[in-house]
Amino acid sequence: MSVNPIKVSIIVPIYNAGENLVRCLDTIVNQTLRDIEIILVLDCPTDGSDVIAKNFAQQDSRIIILENTKNLHIGESRNRGIKIAKGEYLHFSDHDDYRELDMLEKMYNRAVAENLDMLISNPVAISDGKLKEYNTDKGQKDRDKVLRHLLRGGYNDEKHPWSYYTYIHNIMYRRDMIISNNVQFVDTREITPEDYIFNAECLCYAQRVSELKENLYYHVLWSGSAGHNSSYYTGVRRSLGFIYIDNLLRKKSLLDIYKTDFYHNLVKNHIFLLFRTIEINHSVIEFFKCIRFYRKNKCIVEAFELYKERVGEEYKGVKKIIINSLIGLVICKNQSHKS
Repeated sequence: MSVNPIKVSIIVPIYNAGENLVRCLDTIVNQTLRDIEIILVLDCPTDGSDVIAKNFAQQDSRIIILENTKNLHIGESRNRGIKIAKGEYLHFSDHDDYRELDMLEKMYNRAVAENLDMLISNPVAISDGKLKEYNTDKGQKDRDKVLRHLLRGGYNDEKHPWSYYTYIHNIMYRRDMIISNNVQFVDTREITPEDYIFNAECLCYAQRVSELKENLYYHVLWSGSAGHNSSYYTGVRRSLGFIYIDNLLRKKSLLDIYKTDFYHNLVKNHIFLLFRTIEINHSVIEFFKCIRFYRKNKCIVEAFELYKERVGEEYKGVKKIIINSLIGLVICKNQSHKS
């Protein structure tokens, strides 16, 4: 039996990372685990990030440079990296993040020792220079518990209104699991949120999942990053992400198991998106465009119908009236067809 000489493939899409790219790449090339390959996907940067990446490649033979002929955004850029990766495990990095120098060694050794499909370290974010930990210390979680927490979005956890299992950067994935099941990132020019979808799909296929309760990867949040871009949160684009997961759960015969959790999260996100179109985009046209789109999709209407009975438990006063009105706008057409 041959031994794979590449233990981990690190895939890094690069756009305009600025000076933060140097720190990112420094913490990759200096990993204590040496048997790695580093795949840098240049997504048509315009700030000189490509020069920095190529300079690193000249100094380290483990670096592979892929250059997009057009801007593909982060989802398709990661997919290009997955296609050529040879490592036993995969690790994804954003171009402005950094990690502990022994991260890959610790995670790889644990993943191999326990024959894991996915190993999750503590999710940590750096926002405005301040460290934000999302400690998952409420007992070890198996695949079912992780998937359920991800799908429900952490809505019943006051400290975490979104699931900390949405992050991909603090996770190590077995490459064979991803390749054999053709798991890919969605095209983020059309559908979001890509990390939420990717982890949901991986967890549908993973057999052995575990956690390493250490802070190893630091995800830097910037006001100009994709996740903070208003276009990233457009109602239709994000709705397509939830529809994608609904179809996935139906295909895997898992929807009945996770429906209550997933549909609750779906509704909360869609209500947030409706508020966002008014508060941030100031667009009544976009608001009703979203409403029309929601009405056309069976899973969204079904989720809103399931959720309407719980509004009284979560909201009071004026907010309850507003939420009920939004729910009515989404399901009224469907109800009129039933009558």
